[in-house]
Amino acid sequence: MPDSPLVPDRVLHVWPDVDRPPLVGVDQLHPLSGEDLGLSGALAGRVDAWQALLETDHLGGREGWRTATAEADYAREAHAILDGLVAELPGFVIKYSLWPIAERGYAGGWATGWSPSGETPLLAGTQVRQFDVAPERWVRLMNDYSGPPLWATYGGIGPEHLDLPEALGLELDAWQAEFDREFHWETGWRRDELAATHAAEGRRLLPLVAAELPGHVVELQTGDVPVYAGAWVDGWLPTLPDVTFTPWCE
Repeated sequence: MPDSPLVPDRVLHVWPDVDRPPLVGVDQLHPLSGEDLGLSGALAGRVDAWQALLETDHLGGREGWRTATAEADYAREAHAILDGLVAELPGFVIKYSLWPIAERGYAGGWATGWSPSGETPLLAGTQVRQFDVAPERWVRLMNDYSGPPLWATYGGIGPEHLDLPEALGLELDAWQAEFDREFHWETGWRRDELAATHAAEGRRLLPLVAAELPGHVVELQTGDVPVYAGAWVDGWLPTLPDVTFTPWCE
């Protein structure tokens, strides 16, 4: 299937909310239209009608749905739309969080021979370790103000949570310490060259982290465009663990 510059990791987020379209791309910020994704007119129209149902019949907060029928219609349409997206977007994983009906998970799958890093997926039989903090096998290398250098399913984590070698852990901690020292949450980097050298160090660390985590994809985020290293085992589809999800308004 052709690659899309709007969804370079082939993960399409279905995150309905009020006052914006429910289909969101890689940066989880900018909504995508049916035209952006090459959807059929019928499916694109169905997505629009589904969004209109939310905005018309969900009253927000604790008031909830206007009628039980509207809630049931919304849930039924959600599942039909997910099936349609899987059919029309082969090679994509659909990650969904269907607020306000509190359903989330994955559908679809990556095309054989493709991984978000652009590398061939690992051979069948590759030994892959599971970590409770990263059950999706997706780890992000990213700085947040006074946070850790790594992030996974449940938030920020330290190198020790993934059993990374001590020397690599120290390098990651130093990378984060530089961010804390040289970046201010209101004014940004003290000098432009510091931002450039910090991003370059992140790109150096990225493949080192991925090499320690076979079967995982590691995403580096130091600017607008994420960079990937590593690969999933061929034929593997990410799944969320059994967790209880409660909408923020509950």
